[in-house]
Order: sequence, then structure tokens, then C-alpha cells
Amino acid sequence: MKRFTETDKWRDKWFRELHPASKLLFLYMIDNCNNAGFIEKDFDLWVFHIGVKEDLMQGAYEGLARGLIQEGEWIWIKNFLKHQKNVPINLENNAHKQIVELFKDKHALFKNHIPEICKKLGAKQGVISPIGKVKVNTLTLNSSLIEEIYKAYPRKENRGKAIEAIKKACKKTDGEILLEAVKEYAEVTKGCDMQFVPHPATWFNNLRWEDDREQWKLVGRDKPKESEIDLDEELKLKRGA
Repeated sequence: MKRFTETDKWRDKWFRELHPASKLLFLYMIDNCNNAGFIEKDFDLWVFHIGVKEDLMQGAYEGLARGLIQEGEWIWIKNFLKHQKNVPINLENNAHKQIVELFKDKHALFKNHIPEICKKLGAKQGVISPIGKVKVNTLTLNSSLIEEIYKAYPRKENRGKAIEAIKKACKKTDGEILLEAVKEYAEVTKGCDMQFVPHPATWFNNLRWEDDREQWKLVGRDKPKESEIDLDEELKLKRGA
């Protein structure tokens, strides 16, 4: 099997500063992963093939942590597809169709990393859903699922517009994935002042489920609490402001 190699990696500061064992392991991994960038973690095999001691192999692997995602015994190499010139994903490309199927196979295992993975792929989250496009219309437009998504959203306003926005969103991504994202958003915004949480119609129409999860954690966090605002106003009144 022939693959591209990114020659500029030798000029990349991150790669350049790696321990030689980490560099060798990285080259081994990109040669032996599947076409989507997944490789099974197998220290015994790596030690045998590369010819280094197990403790050195452990250190070499830890040195690569920034560029990998591990779940269970499987690892995904974050920039593998970028270096193979296979991003953004294009479903009209037969090679990309095979890559998408490999992601669907690992969907359940890597489900907590789907937003990051899709960002790397330049694709919508529904693209690598194991349910696929064929079942989207029957599953995601199911009224009970749409109602569940609405109830899971932390702010309850303009229900009619919200339901319509959810229906449109379900045509862009799988409803079950959308529900998971909404539940996650509700969890990270728990305790926030609701005035800083978008109306549901706004959130769904703007595809906010595709946002970086770290940005969700900032919602309302940098705003003064109501008690702090009241205290500030009280001080101004005492000063005659």
C-alpha cells in the first residue's frame, strides 16, 4: 500500500523536539494504521517490530500524546488524513466513502470525541453516524425524538420556532447525535444565568452543536453575577451617581 509522506514534518517544531524513539514510533504508526488513521494499541508488537525496550516504548508513546486520541485499545492519529490530502471529506469521492465507513465502525467507541474528529475532517457530525443518511428521515424527524431534544435544551422559550429549528437541524445531522450534544450543552451550562444562553431556535439554526465544547464552558462565566451588579448599582446610588 502506498501513502503520502509529509516531508515538512522534519521542520515542524513539535516533531523536531520529539525523542528519536517517539519519531520512530510515529512513522511506524502512520505506516500501519488503517485508511482512516486508526491503529490498535499493541506494545508487544511495536517492541518486536521497532526493536526497542518496552519502557522506552512507553515513553515514546507518551511523547506522542498530543497528536493522538485513545479510547480502549484503539488510537486515532489526529492529522493522518490531513497529511494524506484526504480532508475535507467528500462523499462523492469513493476513497472517502471507505474512510467514512471506518469512522462509523468506531463511532460508539470514540463518540465523546466526535465533534473534534469532525472538525478535523471538515465534515458535519452526521456524516460519520453509524445510522447513515438512509434512516435519517424516519428517525430524526420522529416527533417524540424532536420533543425530547427540545426538553433537553436548557432554555425553554418560543417553543414553536424551536421545534421548527430542531426539525431543520435533524436534516443536517442525526437526531440521536443532536440529542447527545444538547444534553452535553445543558450539563456544561448548568447554573448559568439563562440570559446568556441562546434561545433554542437561535442555537439550532446556527448549528451550535458543532461548536468547540470548550467554548460552551465559557457561557455566562465571564459575566458579573446579579448580586454583584446590584451591589455596584447600590454603591453608585450612595455616591450620587
